[in-house]
Amino acid sequence: MPKVNLIPPEWLHRRIQRRRLRYWSVATLVVWVAALVPFGIEIRAKFQLSSQRTAVADASQQLESAKKDAEKSKQQLATLRQEITRAEKLRFKRHWTSLWYAVTQALPHNVWLTVFSTEPAKPQVGTGVMSPVLSSLSKSGETPTDKVPSAVSVAFHELIGKSGPQGLVLEGQAMGLEEIYVFVKNLNQLGLFNNASLNSVTAGEVEGSKVTNFKIYCEW
Repeated sequence: MPKVNLIPPEWLHRRIQRRRLRYWSVATLVVWVAALVPFGIEIRAKFQLSSQRTAVADASQQLESAKKDAEKSKQQLATLRQEITRAEKLRFKRHWTSLWYAVTQALPHNVWLTVFSTEPAKPQVGTGVMSPVLSSLSKSGETPTDKVPSAVSVAFHELIGKSGPQGLVLEGQAMGLEEIYVFVKNLNQLGLFNNASLNSVTAGEVEGSKVTNFKIYCEW
């Protein structure tokens, strides 16, 4: 039995056009997507690059801040070292003051000093380490003669060291030889020196009065 197509040709033509339009729409969409993918990748890469630049800028700021802190800490350390150096010098001076006091306490009547120097006169580089015994004497305000002589002697040996002065030179005047001998004896009894000995004695005169000039060497 023959079939008869009752659909008007115009409808068939429209159907074909709609189908073609659909195909063109899909193809156009695919082309647009294909074009947008690289663009999207580029946008993402730019965003990541911007984020990395921001991170680098933050890291640079942190590094600069760390450098400033390090420089500040360096300055504080330098200031602290200067203060420590000044404190060490003050303590060192305090011990020599205590030593001077102890020596003057050993002076008999009619004996006076004119020269108080080290031997050698100029200490060499690298003096000994400060002794804890002397540090305790300095803090307590006591003189070396207030402590056990042997302990004080060891303390002064540690303070002076091999590279520092090896002893003291005491020069002065006395009314007679007997007072000088008493002074040497008192120095040996202090316990600050290994030996105190009389090096020279000469006759002198002060304002018309006869005196005896002396030179004593005190070895650590």
